[in-house]
Amino acid sequence: MPVPAGAPQPDQLYAPHPAVFEVRFRDASDVWTRAARHRRAEDRALTALNGLLNFRLRPDRHNGQSEWVIGNDPPHHVSVLKQVGYFYDPGILDNTFTNIDGLEIIKGGNGYYDQYGIGANEEFELPADLAIMLDRFDGLDPGAQGQFLRASYWAAHADFVRMLSKSASMIAAISSVEALAIPKEQRTLASGEVSGSTKAFNDVITRTLGKEYLKQHDLYDVRSDLAHGSRLFLGDAGGMMWRGVRSRAEDQAIQFVQRVLPVILHNWLVLEGA
Repeated sequence: MPVPAGAPQPDQLYAPHPAVFEVRFRDASDVWTRAARHRRAEDRALTALNGLLNFRLRPDRHNGQSEWVIGNDPPHHVSVLKQVGYFYDPGILDNTFTNIDGLEIIKGGNGYYDQYGIGANEEFELPADLAIMLDRFDGLDPGAQGQFLRASYWAAHADFVRMLSKSASMIAAISSVEALAIPKEQRTLASGEVSGSTKAFNDVITRTLGKEYLKQHDLYDVRSDLAHGSRLFLGDAGGMMWRGVRSRAEDQAIQFVQRVLPVILHNWLVLEGA
């Protein structure tokens, strides 16, 4: 939902634009129980939705976190320490869903997963089959739903930390794919041995993207080097990201986070929810 009239809005196109995310949850007379139920319902709905989006929605939960920001008072733009957060009068909202009569529905694009970003003259879109995919999620058994929610959590986290650390973003992205793999207890071979994590990871890539993609990228090896401390992406280690064979390979990994991972989650849900 759009924020109410009068709520703070950014004065630039490239910005975290605010919105209201409404969910249904079971009420309670105890304020702490009510807050816990609200948070659980919101997390579940937002996480499931983010697993199907290129541009994830971020909840405003930065209580107590402060950052140095540049003030806009001329002539000297002096830095000031400010608490991170978004606030407007909470009395604007009540306990009912907002009336959507007269509001324009967010459009759905068939080429949604081909987008690199949202153009200056374009608007926020959703996948054309979003409603179908959410129905597929609702139809999964609890174990599969848990897999998708964990994968969606790590996919969103990979997006949120991408500008801070490309290495951390890639580790989170691979964790997202691993969450979709066949659970360890179901990977026991006839010999009694358990099929390895690398094969389980590769099976997800093969199922959702195809063998050709798997042949072109050593994703799990890259992740292992990063996670076990034997490597950092050049962009995090002070190198120039756009120079050399290694930096170009790392750029492909970053593209994996931005454009390929949402397709994996979408296709996994298509296969599992069929």
